[in-house]
Amino acid sequence: MSGEPTAVIPENHFDFLTKYCLDCHDSINEEGNVNLEDLSFNLSALAKVELWQKVINVLNSGKMSPDDKTQIRTHYHQPESA
Repeated sequence: MSGEPTAVIPENHFDFLTKYCLDCHDSINEEGNVNLEDLSFNLSALAKVELWQKVINVLNSGKMSPDDKTQIRTHYHQPESA
């Protein structure tokens, strides 16, 4: 065994962030004081887990995306094609 287990983040997670989130929530814009560009996928620290949980809560609540942006709601819960 080589120590702590590590998570492998699927590439489509990065695609999702790029498509729906980073126009407004990157290191340049940080709308709502949220920068997802630099937020680590390393969930070993409780603070990072809590931040990602907030992101998930906002997505699940339907508060994102703003009306003038590509809508997550229309794509987010669609079943993947076989």
